[in-house]
Amino acid sequence: GANAQIEWEASLKKGRLYLSARNQGQKRIRLSELSISAGPGKPLKVTTGLGYVLGRSSEQWTAKIPVKGFAPGTTITIQAQSDNGPIWKVAKIRATE
Repeated sequence: GANAQIEWEASLKKGRLYLSARNQGQKRIRLSELSISAGPGKPLKVTTGLGYVLGRSSEQWTAKIPVKGFAPGTTITIQAQSDNGPIWKVAKIRATE
C-alpha cells in the first residue's frame, strides 16, 4: 500500500461527464494531460495540469468537452500522465442522480 494505486470512475449527471480518481495507496501521485476516448479515434482532452491525488484520498473533475455520444454503459479509455509514467484505464460510464 505504500505506492499510489489509482482507481478511476466515470459518471454522467445532468448532461455532464465527471471523472474521479481514488488513490488506494499511501503515496501521492501527480496527474496531468487527462483525456478520454470511446473506441477508435483521437482522444478528447479533458484538462491539463491536474495536480495531485494524495494517498488514501480522491479527486473529481468535470470534463469540459461535449458529452454527445457518451451515455451510461459506454466503455471509455481514461488516459493521463503521472509522475511514474502514462496511465490507461478502461471504464464504463455510469449514471448518477
